[in-house]
Amino acid sequence: MKKNLMQGRNNIEKIVFIAVFITIVIAGCSKQTNRIMNENLIELAKYDEITLCANNPAEEGIYKGITVEIEDKKVNFPWYNERESTFWPTINKVDINADGNDEIVIVLTTGEGTGICIQELHLLNMEDLSEITGMENPLEVIKNNVSSTIAKNHGKVSVKVEWDATLSKKHIKNQMPVSGMTMLFLEI
Repeated sequence: MKKNLMQGRNNIEKIVFIAVFITIVIAGCSKQTNRIMNENLIELAKYDEITLCANNPAEEGIYKGITVEIEDKKVNFPWYNERESTFWPTINKVDINADGNDEIVIVLTTGEGTGICIQELHLLNMEDLSEITGMENPLEVIKNNVSSTIAKNHGKVSVKVEWDATLSKKHIKNQMPVSGMTMLFLEI
């Protein structure tokens, strides 16, 4: 029984570590702003030529209705995000589907509380701002291909992350340095 509890705890620690790692990587990619565009619109984030705006003012602490703008294109989505600037959206551009073109990656915070942050990921096509669906669930890919351990030894904590041998260097399609680490984007 004790072994099962420890194994369950280790699995939770692994998931939390991976989620935190992914959040840290994505969070540093866009500039958060609070520029009021007009009385009905506030700019939440900007990355290169991509701007995220929301209806202003927020209702019950939530910005409802997110608008994505890039050059002369503008699309409204029924998404929402927390009002608190700590939880404003992040934006990045990455070639997710290996077609040679960057996609827009948007992370919204849809809920928060003491020690909890619920986020939602949206992928958009750069050309027409349409939402890309049907991507493989990243948690399933991680669960099936990645293992990690966190160990404390003589006052030091070590973290070890290993992935399935089938995820070799040929799968690494992009690298992005973030806060002293290198995030690898894998083609699976």
